[in-house]
Amino acid sequence: MKKTSNLILAALAVVLSAGIFFSGCSKKEETSKKSKKSGKKTEKTIDETEDETEDTEEPEQTEKPDQTDTTPEESTDGSSATDETSALDIGEMEPYDAGMDYLYGAHGKDFSLSDARQAFQMAADAGDGRGYFGLGLIERDRSLEAGHYQKAMEYFEKAIEMNCPEGLCGKASLYESAWGVEYDVDLAFSLYQQAAEQGCAFGTTGMGQMYRTGMSGFGTPDPEKSLEYYQKAIESDDWYAAMYATNAIGNLYSSGCGTQPQDFAKALEWYQKAIDGDYTPAIFNTGRRYNAGEGVPQDPAKAQEYFTEAAGRGHADAACEMGWAYEKGIGVDADPKKAEQWYKLSCELGSRTGVFDLGCLYLYNKDIAPDYDLMLNCFEIAAQEGYGAAFGRLGYIYSEGIGVPKDDVKAVEWWTKGVKESDSTSASNMGWASQYGKGGVRQDYEAALDYYAMAIYFTYYDGNTTTEEYARNAIEDMVTEGKVTREQADAALQKISDLLG
Repeated sequence: MKKTSNLILAALAVVLSAGIFFSGCSKKEETSKKSKKSGKKTEKTIDETEDETEDTEEPEQTEKPDQTDTTPEESTDGSSATDETSALDIGEMEPYDAGMDYLYGAHGKDFSLSDARQAFQMAADAGDGRGYFGLGLIERDRSLEAGHYQKAMEYFEKAIEMNCPEGLCGKASLYESAWGVEYDVDLAFSLYQQAAEQGCAFGTTGMGQMYRTGMSGFGTPDPEKSLEYYQKAIESDDWYAAMYATNAIGNLYSSGCGTQPQDFAKALEWYQKAIDGDYTPAIFNTGRRYNAGEGVPQDPAKAQEYFTEAAGRGHADAACEMGWAYEKGIGVDADPKKAEQWYKLSCELGSRTGVFDLGCLYLYNKDIAPDYDLMLNCFEIAAQEGYGAAFGRLGYIYSEGIGVPKDDVKAVEWWTKGVKESDSTSASNMGWASQYGKGGVRQDYEAALDYYAMAIYFTYYDGNTTTEEYARNAIEDMVTEGKVTREQADAALQKISDLLG
């Protein structure tokens, strides 16, 4: 990997910047859990699929998945647009194509955000609206700075003004995922459709994605229609869109959707096609299959080879996976300092999972000196990025006074925000605050019952089974103590069962 200065690592304590891969954040696939019963608060683990209960007296070590091998030298790219001292030499290449190569470390080019920016700006200055699209991708996916989604929108709008249909796709992606804007799946669909009708291959991939998810979960998935759009994109002469679609077909088989069952063997075949096309996210996805033993024998060491290569090409979540392996000693000797290095690299590359995990490393790992300021900053950035579990963590930090003055009122403020983000831990802890009248919350057993029921509902989506157990036990305790009636408790639990069908 290329080396960079330590300035980025220093800047991390203020505000992290630089990016995540285009296909989105990874979701870890294996978990191990610990729990500690308590009559007080619950605390959520690192990942959306993990869980555990925390005592109010002392924090407990969280648990997570596996991966990795080597150690990052520092960063694959620490430069910014202001580091540029000379014009970029791309020979006879189209600037936009060169930008994509630098962004993905493809076709013999080393991953470099600064070179990608230069190339995209060259394209934009030459009247190619795709240059603004590329700049928008960097702001959207490769930054954790406040307001980066708004900057991405500005670039996508500039692309649209230049009659560039890729700009429509970038704008659609923001509405599809509620990144910096209100969620609007209908508008996203319309924008993708407009782009596809203009012959934009990435608009075609966007349509494939919308059909794969059933309009992001609000309709019936149509895998056949999704495959039809992906195949059409693969036939285009747009390398980025073609490889994105190839990798996306692998994802379709990996997750299954609608009438399409999971088929990891086919997923791996498609990932390999994308790898043959030099597409970095497919390298990462293949590593995940080896890591989980899906379609291949489980082989963490092999997974680490893929993660190492993907991280060297600027893949943020590959670096995060490697940090997890060193933190937990999975396939390698546990080494919290190496874990810290990998997590920091993932943050530099823009992973919201990485910034959350780095915060948790400082919060829970007893074998590394905690950096409380950076820990707090990490969770605040993760919360800013909409990472629901971060709100629960922030509330826990203030509730326990970990690196900050103990402040139950601030804890409740964070948990209240977390409830709005459907974080089960935040909901459970608001139940605790209502049950015992903490943090300025009026003691109200019926409100506590509602929060606990809400927490149970959220666990069906974030996988936090320990919080579910805690919330159910808390409800039973209130019934036993006569705080709520059996009928009230049963009615609340039945409502959850009805909602979940």
